[in-house]
Amino acid sequence: MEKDWLEIRSQFPVFKNYVYLDQAHKAPLPLFVTRAIQQFLENQQMTGGDKSCWNYEVNKTREKIARLIKAEPEEICFTKNTSEGLNIAANGIQFNPGDNIIINDNEHPNNIYC
Repeated sequence: MEKDWLEIRSQFPVFKNYVYLDQAHKAPLPLFVTRAIQQFLENQQMTGGDKSCWNYEVNKTREKIARLIKAEPEEICFTKNTSEGLNIAANGIQFNPGDNIIINDNEHPNNIYC
C-alpha cells in the first residue's frame, strides 16, 4: 500500500518542495495528465486541429468516465470547472421564494447562490 502512495505522490512534482493543500480554484496536474495533454496538443498541431480526432477523444473519455461511475455516456457533461457545473445544475432547479439552500461556511464564493 505504501508503494502505491509513493507512486501517486511521484506524479505530483509540487510535493518535492512543498506541502500542498488543495484549493478549489487551483490544483496541480499529475505528470501523466500533463504528458497526455502535451501529446494531444502536439498531435493537433501536426494535423491542423482535426475536429474528428477531438470528438473521438471527448467521446472516448466520456465512455470511460461513464463506466467508472456506472452511468451512461450521454449522462456525462464536461464543464470548464466545478463552479460552472454547479451553476448549470442550480439553474436547472426551480427554486421558490422561501426555499433554503444549505452550504458550508467555507464554500467557494462562485458556488454561493443568492
